[in-house]
Amino acid sequence: MITVVNKHTHKPTKLDIYIGRGSPLGNPYPLPRYTREESIALYSVELSRCISSKTNTQHLNYTAVKDMLNKIWWINRYEGAVNLVCYCAPLACHGDVIKGILDQLE
Repeated sequence: MITVVNKHTHKPTKLDIYIGRGSPLGNPYPLPRYTREESIALYSVELSRCISSKTNTQHLNYTAVKDMLNKIWWINRYEGAVNLVCYCAPLACHGDVIKGILDQLE
C-alpha cells in the first residue's frame, strides 16, 4: 500500500520516500505561483510526458524518475507499505499523482 503523508506530522519510518522539491519526483510548480489544482495538473502532465516519451522534460530527469518509481514499486511490493513524504498531505498533493501511477501497476 502506498500512502502520501505530511513531513511535519508523520512519524518517520524506514519505508519513507521523500518526494518534495529537491527530489527526482519533486513538483517544480510551486504554490502560490500556481494554485494547488494547477500545480498538480501541470505536474501530472509533465510526469506522464516524461514516462511515456522516456526522455527528460523541462523539469524532470527521465532516468532519475524511472529509478525512483521503480524503487517505490519494489519497496511496496517486497518490503511493505511505502510512505510518500511531502508537505501537502492531507491536502491534494502531487504525491497523489505518483501514487495513482504506481497503483495502476499492481
